[in-house]
Amino acid sequence: MAVVHRIVLGLLTTFALPASAQSLEELISSGTVPKSPSSPIDRKAIYSRIPDGVHEVSIFLSRRKAGTRTPIHKHSHVAISCLIEGEETFYIENSKPQRIVAPDCFRMPSGVRMMSVMTGQQDTSYYTIFTGAKGFSYWDVKEKGISAQMSDDFDRFDHQH
Repeated sequence: MAVVHRIVLGLLTTFALPASAQSLEELISSGTVPKSPSSPIDRKAIYSRIPDGVHEVSIFLSRRKAGTRTPIHKHSHVAISCLIEGEETFYIENSKPQRIVAPDCFRMPSGVRMMSVMTGQQDTSYYTIFTGAKGFSYWDVKEKGISAQMSDDFDRFDHQH
């Protein structure tokens, strides 16, 4: 039940954080975060594009290696991520970084550039919950020089149950 409460709180929480001094690209070039993004070690679609009457809902279980990061990306719809193990620092454009430690959830707003860095000593495992209009895209990678494979990261796992 505690996880459900964290998901609800994550859905209701909005980010009203002061702006950060560095852009996401500046963080990368300064060496503050890993220079190159990495794909997850493992990802499994738990609940994939199931219609809820109006939208589709997908839930992924993912694991990322400690010391890695996601590419800079945007979401077309709000998403919720709940850490099961590990720690990450969540960076949203024009906001202060947010440290997330398991077991906790956080809200990823739509239309805003972001990235996450796995900052703990152990690998990070987490659920991500996406809801959107039929056929919506899970993420839109906004980092230059990223391969098509990483851009299609979620789609490769979309129908693996």
